[in-house]
Amino acid sequence: GGNVIAWLSSPPPSAILRDIQLNVVPESGERGTKFAFEMTGLPVGQEVSWAILRDTTAEQGVVMVTRRVDGTGTITAGKDDFYFKTGLGTEAGIYYLIVYQGVEQVGLKVFSVTEP
Repeated sequence: GGNVIAWLSSPPPSAILRDIQLNVVPESGERGTKFAFEMTGLPVGQEVSWAILRDTTAEQGVVMVTRRVDGTGTITAGKDDFYFKTGLGTEAGIYYLIVYQGVEQVGLKVFSVTEP
């Protein structure tokens, strides 16, 4: 009838602070540039979504891409995944790549499109 107390030799996986890195390549490019990104340090097997926006406010109905994080904790999006309905091909300016795990924002990267 006593209380049982257990000590863990290490914290559970959900409690581990991750070193999440997000990179967009290139960080700036002329109109029509095919951008790509890589994000590391994510929880393996989780689904992550991202959107490319002209400001940091996600609007209802924004196009989101969702992908499951691979066994190394990485997601990548090459030019074919990343280049969609954002004006990247026609509008110069500042863009924001926002990455979500569920409803939590886990990454934000700013990049720019310049005039040729």
